[in-house]
Amino acid sequence: MTALLTITAPPSWSAMPSGRSWCVCGYERHATLQLIENHTAHRDHCPLLAPVEGRTAA
Repeated sequence: MTALLTITAPPSWSAMPSGRSWCVCGYERHATLQLIENHTAHRDHCPLLAPVEGRTAA
């Protein structure tokens, strides 16, 4: 195996999830706060979650 992507989501809702990308070539990235910030920002702009003014019900 040469490259891995691991996402950890602890069982407690208050625990911080994290992600790690790793490769044998030396590439390694770890994300915690950025993952949460991106998720929060997405909720504000998601067309399925954000209310759209003037939208009529189906």
